[in-house]
Amino acid sequence: MHPIPPVLPAGAMGAGDQPELPLRSGFLLRPWCGTDADAEALADSCRDPGIRYWNRPEDLTPAAAREKIAQWGR
Repeated sequence: MHPIPPVLPAGAMGAGDQPELPLRSGFLLRPWCGTDADAEALADSCRDPGIRYWNRPEDLTPAAAREKIAQWGR
């Protein structure tokens, strides 16, 4: 069995703006911004039982969540 080659080289889309996708439900899918509200939302999500069950996130403080968001941006 042969591996599937990448369609784009790694990092090829990282330099452009990331999309924002409005949903019919009123939610907006967008990249994390690193704001205090985003950090609180990420930290809260790590305590959600459903998210913990399926994703096994580490328990984050808001400060640690801000750092994780900054790492994702790099």
